[in-house]
Amino acid sequence: IVCDTLGKSDDDRVLNNLRYFRDNVLQKDDAYKDILIDYDNIGPVIAYYIMKDKDREKMSIGLYDLILTKVSDLIENKEYEKAITRYEIMMLSLINYYGLKHTYNKNKDNNYGVSNNEISCTGHGKCLRQNKGKL
Repeated sequence: IVCDTLGKSDDDRVLNNLRYFRDNVLQKDDAYKDILIDYDNIGPVIAYYIMKDKDREKMSIGLYDLILTKVSDLIENKEYEKAITRYEIMMLSLINYYGLKHTYNKNKDNNYGVSNNEISCTGHGKCLRQNKGKL
């Protein structure tokens, strides 16, 4: 949602590094299973809140410049544990900022008051592209 808000290419270096990390490091090590499950549960909720944020462009610039590029650099340098820590801090900060529960939505019935239709279109900026100019 951040990259889509900023008009970044789907082939952006940062996005490619994050995907590489997910596919070739995190998904191949059972030690990271819980991190991936947590992200799958809370990621779309956070994306929804960013998408609806009146200051989403400022938020996206800050997240991209101050967090995501740094995580990407750590991945390039194979400093994986530091990348995970920085990313988790970002997620916890967003959970706190938007007043979400710290439980990473472990209760599957809890959707933070967001309808499933709204959440289902948030992955990879889909909803933002569908609603360009309507938000």
